[in-house]
Amino acid sequence: MPLAKNWTKESILKLSMYRGLTYSVQKRIIETHDSIEHLFAEPPEWLQPKLNPNIILADNINIDRQLEENLELMEANSINFVCYQDDEYPQNLKLIEQSPTILYYKGSLDKQGADYISVVGTRKCSVYGRLTTERIVSELASQGIIIVSGLAYGIDAAAHQTTIKSGGRTYAVIASGIDEISPSTSEKLADEIIEHQGAIISE
Repeated sequence: MPLAKNWTKESILKLSMYRGLTYSVQKRIIETHDSIEHLFAEPPEWLQPKLNPNIILADNINIDRQLEENLELMEANSINFVCYQDDEYPQNLKLIEQSPTILYYKGSLDKQGADYISVVGTRKCSVYGRLTTERIVSELASQGIIIVSGLAYGIDAAAHQTTIKSGGRTYAVIASGIDEISPSTSEKLADEIIEHQGAIISE
């Protein structure tokens, strides 16, 4: 899907960096304004209760500098991003009102609408829990289903590891920033996910 009007991916990324704008407000701005410059020139009345337009204008210079720094950091660390209008953006996620306007990722995202199954569980899992996870996930991954989990200890790690061993693809949706894998002990697993055509994803 093409970006609306004169919005570029970089300008949507910039919009996402302003304080106080929820995801739904960001999307409304994109739908009702031709460009981010138009927003600054004519701040809408409905935005004022949510965020003082003067704060937006005061932040603008700092945001421009921060945007440039972030883009340089992303390029240096092979970090990509997708907007909610991009084909690579998970289609089911778009059905949620507060879906992130921007997703950051490392690796490869699917463009064809593949089937996904989320597998999450306790960090302190039992032997039975791990074995059951491995059995179920290996069957799903061998059928081309992308396994999604959270890169945490226990069941999450077992789901990712089993998918890779089964020759499948897996996505890790993490709570930390994309530039800082948490827990740090999962960095090797994160690299393996990317090497096997998977992705590390964060809002």
